[in-house]
Amino acid sequence: MNTYYTVPEVAQMFRVCEETVRRRVRTNKWPAWRDGTQIRFGAEDIEAIRRQGAKAPTPAKEERRARNRQLRNIPVFAQ
Repeated sequence: MNTYYTVPEVAQMFRVCEETVRRRVRTNKWPAWRDGTQIRFGAEDIEAIRRQGAKAPTPAKEERRARNRQLRNIPVFAQ
């Protein structure tokens, strides 16, 4: 017997809001299929999402973090 999950169930599994799940499916970042207007996830879809895991930060984010670290070291008041 196949087990299928709904958007609210997947959102709870991955601790994200339902709109995040819908957006990731809509942008093809997460595998899923539609049953009419409903989005469904099979067990293999859930495993694929788990295998994707957390992605590394984008270079732009790393650049911003490096810049913020530099700015923290600048004295605010001249002594």
